[in-house]
Amino acid sequence: MPRNSNRRELIINIAQTRFLISGYDAVTVDELCNLSSSTKGSFYHFFPNKEALAVDVINHVWQLSQSEMELIFTSDASADEKLVREIERVANGYLRFDGKRYYIGCPIGTLAVSLRGKGQKLTRRLNFALNHMRQFYMNAFESGLSRGQLRSNKNASDLADQFQISLQGLSTLGKAHPGNAKVQELAAILIANISDL
Repeated sequence: MPRNSNRRELIINIAQTRFLISGYDAVTVDELCNLSSSTKGSFYHFFPNKEALAVDVINHVWQLSQSEMELIFTSDASADEKLVREIERVANGYLRFDGKRYYIGCPIGTLAVSLRGKGQKLTRRLNFALNHMRQFYMNAFESGLSRGQLRSNKNASDLADQFQISLQGLSTLGKAHPGNAKVQELAAILIANISDL
């Protein structure tokens, strides 16, 4: 049984997996307590409610996503190479749980869909993460346009919006069409069309 200091982190990790796979509404406090071998008293000691737990899950997912994105977008690669790596990161977004493999896609986008309208604190935290993701994309497009690596009649802001929407579309379609082949096919289409955004 995990020590009390690790129990909170265990609950967050389990909630993260369950929210990403099943969605916020489908996951109960009882399920989280059962999966983490915690009592309800222990759960409520760490989290006043499920919404507070969801904020911690968003923070945790954002830290992981931000670290991965910083590796991609602060590299010396060209703008189009950075954008391709981001598409590949989302296309390879799988989670293993209970012996099965689930396609998650963009974890922040997946949480945003599941948590939309669940409370102001959640909405603010999700918007923070989504806006920071968009900033990574916008910086890549600005750099690519100014260096002639990318050509478009659109500005970097519009391109970043389109790119973010395209990644969310990849995530959604990838979940609707089980199997890695379809996800990779959709990712290849996005990669081939980076210059046409």
